Amino acid sequence: MSSNPQNEPASAEEATADLYRRLFPSQESGMMILLAQLLFLMVLTSCHSLPSHHEVLARVNNEKLLTVHNEKGTLSPLEARHELAVAAGGKADLNWLHDLALGEQNLTNRPLYAGNRIELLVDGPETFRAIFAEIREARHHIHIETFIFRDDEIGQLMSELLIQKARQGVQVRVIYDSFGSTMATPAFFDRMREGGVEVHEFRPFNMITMVPVWHSHMRHHRKLFVMDGRVAFVGGLNITRVYRRSAAEPPAKPMIDDRWRDTHVRIRGPVVSDLQRVFIDMWNELHQDGSGKVIDDGQAGYFPPLEREGNSLVRVIYSFGGTDTYEVYDSHVHAFAKARQRIYITQGYFAPNPEFLAILREAREEREVDVELLLPGFTDVWITFHSSQGTYNTLMDANVRLYERRDALLHAKTAIVDNVWSTVGSANMDYRSFAHNNEMNIVVYDHEFVQDLEVLHEFDREQMHELTPQEWSERPFSHKMMEWLGSLVRYWL
Repeated sequence: MSSNPQNEPASAEEATADLYRRLFPSQESGMMILLAQLLFLMVLTSCHSLPSHHEVLARVNNEKLLTVHNEKGTLSPLEARHELAVAAGGKADLNWLHDLALGEQNLTNRPLYAGNRIELLVDGPETFRAIFAEIREARHHIHIETFIFRDDEIGQLMSELLIQKARQGVQVRVIYDSFGSTMATPAFFDRMREGGVEVHEFRPFNMITMVPVWHSHMRHHRKLFVMDGRVAFVGGLNITRVYRRSAAEPPAKPMIDDRWRDTHVRIRGPVVSDLQRVFIDMWNELHQDGSGKVIDDGQAGYFPPLEREGNSLVRVIYSFGGTDTYEVYDSHVHAFAKARQRIYITQGYFAPNPEFLAILREAREEREVDVELLLPGFTDVWITFHSSQGTYNTLMDANVRLYERRDALLHAKTAIVDNVWSTVGSANMDYRSFAHNNEMNIVVYDHEFVQDLEVLHEFDREQMHELTPQEWSERPFSHKMMEWLGSLVRYWL
């Protein structure tokens, strides 16, 4: 990564303000209809609150045994502890790390997988080069879940490559979210189907009727690629042209449709089998009504033998919108509650519940944990942006440091705790990801991978503008009003 010159704060503010004025009257199709429908829904239904952090932590039972799998099977307690020691690399207290991993297991009911290699991928060009290369090498199957699949230059490249692989006899399956992919025409997906790609549209979305509305607002937000059951990709990137250039390239001005800053990972090792299982279970659940072919996972090729590839311990955490389980939320809450040194967060959409904010405040005020949030200075969803800014006073009062990226649109979803825990995935830190969407993150226990993420965090921070309490107190009254409006619908964002 090469650093690009940081804009002067005043000029950055002017450029961002100009961008916002141009964006405000031309939001994505259906967003205002969606907001109106959700406001109506709020009147008809009561909101299910996310559990408080005290309720989450009360469910932790560290008397159970830590479950760790590797390429040969389930490890003994002694072997599991050895894997934790290798992942820690002397950078964390082993008893603390064991309690962290076991508590997370209790909350999520998900095992750890040892022996994985996690490769950090930054922004679109690097990520899609890696994904396209693995697709070209696929010989048995390609499985994809995405929120956005657009009919643009990136989407066309992906579509053509998938059709080519299907014609070569590779099984290609795609799950895309209907609302996220409204900018793509039905003909775009029909062409893939005609080319041999099995395509499923998750909850077909009608922007006018949106019937039933309580189902329409629950979306499939995951981003997952699995090729031949041997390699997988997870992170924040969708299939769209906004990733055609890297955020590290020199900007002319902030743009809503270019140079998005995002983070993805390539995964090799035993945990790929768990990611494969997540896709197959989802696909078969969606097609149990006979609308498409289910996958016979007993056939050869879906779960090939996997070798040890590295030292990362990885847990796959996923959630389903509209249920009363919140594994992604619980995982974050538990890790932040256990933090001793630092909590570094990079988030494209940050608008969580008050209890989530409280645990960050407690980490900073009661344990003197270094808490930093890297957040967008402009975004593609104005109501979420202002709802996010409505949390800034609470955080600043606790001396949490806040930074805004104003030269590129920040979309990444990552977090770091101390020297060994990290997470990357599709989930934002807001009600929508925690309670309403289907999401997927991986949690990585590995001091070397955390070191890579910290380098990226520091690089990103250098490109950003740090907000001060005085500067924030002097923001225009109109901004405060928008924050208040955003707070009213935060649960549905």
